[in-house]
Amino acid sequence: MLAKTVYLTLQLHTNMSYDRYTKQFILKEFPKIYRKGIKNFYQYPFLRAQVNMSGVTIRMLQQHDKDIILHLKKLFHRGQIAFAGCQYACSLNMNTDEMTGFESIRLGLEVLRSTLDPHADGFMSQEWAYHNQLPWMLKQNGVNWMVVLENGNHVWPARISGLDGTLINTVAKNVGWGVASLEEKCIKARNNEFLLTGGDFEMCGSIEKLFRTIKRIEAKHRIKIEFSTFPAWLQKFGEPSEVIVYSPFGGGFENRLEKESFSKWSLKPLDIKIRPYYLRAMGTVQKAGIINETVPFTSDHRNRCRNDSLTDNPWGQMFESAFDFPEDEIKYLAPLGKPTYLSKAKHHLLIGVNSDAIGWAEWGPRWQHRVGELKQAAVLAGKEIAEKMDKVANILTTPNGLRKMSKLFLAFNANRKGVYPIHVDSPVPGTIVTAEGNEIPTINTFCGTDYQLKAMLPIDDFALTLFGVKGQKAPRVYEPFLDGNSIKNDILEVRVKGKNLIISHNNKTITLCIPPFKLSNPTGYSKTQMIKPDLSKGFCRTRNTPFGPQLEIFHETAWPLQTRLLITLQKTEILCEAHFMFYQPSWVGKSRNEKAKFNIDGLRIELQGDPGDLFYSIPFGVVKHYSQSLSYAAIHRFAVLQAKDRGIAVIPRSGMQGIRTIPQKGIIGIRLGASAAGECDLRPVLSYDRTGNPKHTVHYSGAVFSGHYHHEFTIRVYEGNWRKEHLWERSSQLQNPPYIRETITGNGAGSVVPLKLFDLTPSSVMLAGFCIRKSRTTAIVFETAGKSVKAVLRYNNKAYAVNIKPHGICEIHV
Repeated sequence: MLAKTVYLTLQLHTNMSYDRYTKQFILKEFPKIYRKGIKNFYQYPFLRAQVNMSGVTIRMLQQHDKDIILHLKKLFHRGQIAFAGCQYACSLNMNTDEMTGFESIRLGLEVLRSTLDPHADGFMSQEWAYHNQLPWMLKQNGVNWMVVLENGNHVWPARISGLDGTLINTVAKNVGWGVASLEEKCIKARNNEFLLTGGDFEMCGSIEKLFRTIKRIEAKHRIKIEFSTFPAWLQKFGEPSEVIVYSPFGGGFENRLEKESFSKWSLKPLDIKIRPYYLRAMGTVQKAGIINETVPFTSDHRNRCRNDSLTDNPWGQMFESAFDFPEDEIKYLAPLGKPTYLSKAKHHLLIGVNSDAIGWAEWGPRWQHRVGELKQAAVLAGKEIAEKMDKVANILTTPNGLRKMSKLFLAFNANRKGVYPIHVDSPVPGTIVTAEGNEIPTINTFCGTDYQLKAMLPIDDFALTLFGVKGQKAPRVYEPFLDGNSIKNDILEVRVKGKNLIISHNNKTITLCIPPFKLSNPTGYSKTQMIKPDLSKGFCRTRNTPFGPQLEIFHETAWPLQTRLLITLQKTEILCEAHFMFYQPSWVGKSRNEKAKFNIDGLRIELQGDPGDLFYSIPFGVVKHYSQSLSYAAIHRFAVLQAKDRGIAVIPRSGMQGIRTIPQKGIIGIRLGASAAGECDLRPVLSYDRTGNPKHTVHYSGAVFSGHYHHEFTIRVYEGNWRKEHLWERSSQLQNPPYIRETITGNGAGSVVPLKLFDLTPSSVMLAGFCIRKSRTTAIVFETAGKSVKAVLRYNNKAYAVNIKPHGICEIHV
């Protein structure tokens, strides 16, 4: 008599956007691998699998290898495979903002359903990545089940509960490609438990070896191992009873330091350099979507796209690009099937955020192509914004206080009311003047031909406002840097003490330091050093600026590395600019001996205050970290170390940021670079064994730092609870500043600024953006304070009210 039955399936993730190959190589080789896998299904009719496909992969197969699409559909109708969606171009969901992640899921599923299975309701994220608002994002797009990596001792299948309480049926990959762990899993499994193995279809292992292992386990332990798909299991047994909560993670877990969490996509040199392109492209597309749907006074509500804004991306000849799949823009992104600047911008953005541009085996040319796609997205979205802003300017009357300006600008704020850092160019020095006629402190920097003017401009929420530049014969001269190692304002003091910086606030202190790290020369010319930075040995200068007192520390950290820290006090906030100049190629956190253990911690700035709990933002929400011990995570907009009656908040201004924390010791570290394995030292090789199974040979010894790396982040020290600090609003303001355009006002009928496009209350409710859902304009909003609220969107002379539960997300159709 059999002891129990265990169900098993293969998860086959297809990805024709592989990091290390050109599209020509992929189109030549990958279909061979897929055909070998398809042959296995015909040879073994009992074999079952879940095939997970991105939209780009489906389109490439449609264009070049239609037979594979036809065979997959045949296997689906035979019941041997089930289809699951993936992000349109395999983007990593923590690397993207709310709307970009949402649209990448939607578009990936649209392509899958229109091509392979109109009722497909499964999903597996690129790199198995999960965050706690993913269940809602999937449910809104018609997904009933998803696949994750196993993390912890759970019985599978289960239902995962998202941050807002959304439940989704889930199965986890709990058996590796190798068969060694299958026996152990089968022994421990309960009756009718579901096991899942697999991974990249392009790395599919030997099916015959798996079958031999299954027969041996069945005979030895009297266990029946039956192949199934998860949809078939759900149909037979119904929804799982166990409900679990998962923490965010990527292609690894916190105890796997070399490939832990999402932080792997924020550490390497190319990761650091691509983040500003991500921020600019996503922010500009979001603003374009908002102004496109809400700005008044336009007759052509959606601008048709002309070729005058298209720029060339020569790397598009080597890698898949938006131009390769125009049908997806026309069918799923363009209103009424007519391309616009915004629809093209969205398409380029969804291609540009592909995770393999900064993935396992980073390759400079593919990275360069993705940067080109992101630039294109920003240019096209900017064109959409500019045309709308010009139409608005044409109906505005210049306020009296701005009538004698040498230049006039229109600013569009897509965030909450705040004071924003801005900069504009002017041929002459000047002072920035608000629409009310008030001069505000301005820093002038001569750049060779023009002056760059910097100021902090107050702008109402979701509004357009005018400001001007009042020309001067000569710029105001501010205090020069003078020797000094401390600065203070009415709230904060920062000083160099010993090897560290000390931040003082209300009789409490926080220590800022650069902890020790390994530094190696890849050529082997010099020995690996353990660098122990001592900030007291740096050159320290201070000055007062219109934005607050500044402290500069210029430090020879090592012979090939110099560090410049620029600290500015801005009321309760500390702006920290960290510049690292590598004058020789260097490995950070790695010994020259490749067999030596890699120290993933690398270069970081560490803050130590009072012990507390770690909270950090994810798309659409904030999660409390489950561990008090050493932890690694990636923060979307901010992280908080909350003690009993005070706390420290960190807001990265240059993009998604890895952190290293020990909450029980009051430590939060901002990770600023490490030579994680990734960049290929040699050309990758794809070979096949005698049975046709693929083998990818990749050699990498560690990413090399060379040149200048720049990080910006804001530290906020506060008393009380972090939820009263409006951190979500502030982080959005710092990461997504207003769009500014030089303008000339028309002969308007007395329209004045600020011109509010809409209103959204209460302030704890944030707008992710506007999109078209089921042929209707839809605003997606979410609650950030963990409280039930009644949200009201006032737009186009109408009010739309919706009740939102704690951490909830809602669609408002307008």
